[in-house]
Order: sequence, then C-alpha cells, then structure tokens
Amino acid sequence: MSTDALGTTGFESTNLEETAASPEIKEKSLQGTTLGAEAQSAIEEIQPQTAASAPPKEEDEFEKLFGTVKNYQEGDIISGTVSRIINGSIYVDIAFKSEGIIEPDEISNRASVKAVDVCQPGDKINVKILRLENKAGNPILSKKRADYELGWSKLNTAAARNEDILVKITGKRDGGLNADYEGINAFIPASQLDKEDLARLDSLIGTSIYCKVLKIVRSRKRLLLSHKASKEKTLEKLHEALKSIHPGEVVRGKVSSIKSFGAFVNLGEFDGLIHISELAWDRVARVEDVLEAGQEIDVYVIGIDEENTRISLSLKRLQKDPWEEAVASIKVGDKLPVKITRLAQFGAFAQIKEGVEGLIHITEMSDEKQVKYPQEVVQPGQELTARVIRLEPQNKKIALSLRAGENAPPGAAAV
Repeated sequence: MSTDALGTTGFESTNLEETAASPEIKEKSLQGTTLGAEAQSAIEEIQPQTAASAPPKEEDEFEKLFGTVKNYQEGDIISGTVSRIINGSIYVDIAFKSEGIIEPDEISNRASVKAVDVCQPGDKINVKILRLENKAGNPILSKKRADYELGWSKLNTAAARNEDILVKITGKRDGGLNADYEGINAFIPASQLDKEDLARLDSLIGTSIYCKVLKIVRSRKRLLLSHKASKEKTLEKLHEALKSIHPGEVVRGKVSSIKSFGAFVNLGEFDGLIHISELAWDRVARVEDVLEAGQEIDVYVIGIDEENTRISLSLKRLQKDPWEEAVASIKVGDKLPVKITRLAQFGAFAQIKEGVEGLIHITEMSDEKQVKYPQEVVQPGQELTARVIRLEPQNKKIALSLRAGENAPPGAAAV
C-alpha cells in the first residue's frame, strides 16, 4: 500500500524506520491514540518494508548491469579493449556508458595503415579521448595521438637511461634515412650509419633497426637517432635471438616489406629474407603476385648467417616439390604437351606441369633449317608437343626437343 494511505492517520511526521527499529518507540508513539482498522493495517504493511534496505537507486542498477562507469575528461590517455571493427572504424570498450570510436583517420599517422593492420577484437590498446560524446553518445577516440604522446614519453625515458629504441625505416633522403618510432618521425644522419649500412640503404627500407637517441626537440618535432651507436648492442641482441631458431625449422612471421628481389619477414627481433626464387616452385615475375605487406605467414628457415645477422627463408619449401613427382613419372623419349613460357637468346622455356619447366635449346627447334632466333619458331603462350631428350633430376633440368615433336609449329620437323 502506498504512503498516501497513511495520510489520514496523523502520523506523517513519524520516522517509521526508527519505529520499526525500536519497539519501545513504536509503543509510545501510539499510546492514547485510537486508529481505524484500515490505518492500523497500513502501518503493519509499511513497517517490514522500512526495516529492510531502501530500494536500489537507478545508478546502482546501471552499475550492476554494466559495471563501474569511469569519470573521464577530454584529453585523457587511457587503455581500452577493442570490441569490434566496422567499416574501417575501431570500437573500443573503455568502461564508459557507451563504446568509444576511433575513426580511420585517427588510427595511424601512416595513411596506408588500416584498422585490421594494428589490432583485432580483444586486443588492448591505448587511446586518447578527443570528445566525451558525439551526437549518438559515443566517445570519440584517437589511437595515433595516444601513441604519439606515449612515444615522446618513452623517448625521454630511453634518452635518460641511454637505452636503445626499435624504429622502422620508412625511406631515404639526402644525408640519411627517415624512420618511424610509434608514429613519431625521426631522422638517422648518414654519419650515424656504418659503411655496411650505407652500401645497402635501399634494402634497409621497411626493416626495423635499433638506434640510440641523439637529440630530442619536441617543440620542433625533431628526433635525431644513431644506428652506429647501438650497432654493437644490436648485434648482441640479434645473435641471441638467432639462437632461438635453426635451419630446417618452420616459423611464423609477418611480411614487413616487399622489394623487387624478394620479401622481408619480421620474426620478432629481426627480419629474414625470402628471395623471389624461394616464393614458389613456379617462376614468379612480381613478389606482389604472391605476398602483401602485413600478411602473416609460415616460412621455412633455409640458413642463418650469424656473422652478418642475416637469415634466409623460403615459402616454396613448405609445399611439395613438383619435380619429385615429375622425375618419377617422366622418362627420356616421352612425348609431352608443353606450353612456352618465355624466350631466351639460346632457346625457349616450356612448362611441363605447374612448377616444372624444361628447356628447348635453339638447336632443337627445327630439322628443316638453322634457327637464329627462338621467336622464328615459337611464341610465349603457345601450346605444342615436345619430346624429352635428357633428364638431370639432381639439377632439376629437363631438355626438350621439337625436332622429334608431334604437332610441331611451322619450321619444325613433325614425327
């Protein structure tokens, strides 16, 4: 029954909580007073409720359902958990009444970086609060600005302690290399690189190296680094890290950069190289046709050069060697359907099956005439029949001839 029912009793000022707690007070309060049956019933109904705890407040119910809501201010740098990624935006649980949102242009200082490149649902990340609420009630966050602020703080600590920092080489310019440290642009002067580094500047782009902090001028956003000063320590770290893997093992890494000659794969403390010839059993014209930067892959460790801290990797050696099957099924004298893949001055290469090519030497192209140029007889993409005239399994070589082939092109002898 509601408290309105007590309005006719004359006890509006009575503290019912105290009354319920103390029978003596209750008794004195009612002495000499005659109550109607309805009013007396109302008193008896209300007393057990007042003796119990008060009904939970709306805020208490909210906390029970959603947990404690933090009291944040714009500009705060906090940690949150990635809850989802939608249309390139990152949604982050920051223990607020609604999820925070990181728009694509607030993810990284590098325009090419996407949300999936930096985090996945469940990851913990640092963010800076730009606005507490947008029109929909969501906090607007920034990862790149949080990384930037925290990066400067780490730099100051590293400089004070004379510690190395790991930076990524982003490009080269007159006088040295450009680098990135957690969203902060840095420069490594040529004078702070050793002779070996200066001789391979292009191959350093996209890799990560250790450096010492030479000078910090935050007001001018200027950061000067030295690789030479940390080279000795870098080598020690890399030598130690290289002891954790061995030739013949399969390890997991992330493609850090792609070059015309192959792809660098980051294995944690160091990068390994997959030469273009080790990408696939088939001939690969462009590395980008097989791999892309940021891709996580398993790689086979071919060899380790600890003296130069280099590691050779392979992708194709994780696949079955098609030459093994070819050698088992092909013998000298066999007539095979082949496809011309490329021409050379001395002949033409022909694909026998995926991953297996044979060579048609220019002297084996015709019975009728002396061929001066391979294109006089064959063209890339052309399909025909050739005969196997020599096998060298140990060298993975197969010699073919059109002189004994069926369906030979004009100028070649037919069988």
